[in-house]
Amino acid sequence: MDLRLAQVLAGPLGPTEAVEGPLQGDEGLTVAVTDDGKGFDPASSSTGLGIGDMRERATWCGCGLDVRSRPGEGTEIRLSVPATAAKAS
Repeated sequence: MDLRLAQVLAGPLGPTEAVEGPLQGDEGLTVAVTDDGKGFDPASSSTGLGIGDMRERATWCGCGLDVRSRPGEGTEIRLSVPATAAKAS
């Protein structure tokens, strides 16, 4: 995995953070970054570009990006790289 991508995913984390992966399987590889910070509502509009930019970059690379967060419950960001994209790098 590109170190720059890991740094982008890890940037906005809260007090306690964990990085899981990369986990590689037949479908590709997955990297998850989680924290137990203050969380946020992913459906609410934001003036920032962070999540939107990460989604755009993941889509551009043929990857999936799943963001799960709730106020007061931390955040999980999971990047899924299909096997075809993982083999190309």
